[in-house]
Amino acid sequence: LRVAARLGSPQHMDYVAEGYGKVNGTYTYEELIKTLTGGLADMVIIPQSVYEDQKAQWPRETIVTVGRVRNTGFYLQAEDPKALLAPLNRAIERCRSAAK
Repeated sequence: LRVAARLGSPQHMDYVAEGYGKVNGTYTYEELIKTLTGGLADMVIIPQSVYEDQKAQWPRETIVTVGRVRNTGFYLQAEDPKALLAPLNRAIERCRSAAK
């Protein structure tokens, strides 16, 4: 199985860490499309949101499966000079509540 992912991405690091013999890497998500369509990989791994944003660039016959669900987060400066942590956490909680 020839796998490809964006270099430095969590997906690339995860599959390497899980013991896949070789995970080819590209510098952009657009290059992954060419890697797959050019027959250089059997499978590419990208975030679902990236696929959705670039759906028009992918061939119609592309088979999409849902992989590992990831938690995402916001990263702030340790000293939080703009005092964003509390309002950001409140906004996240409102979003979670609205989704239920």
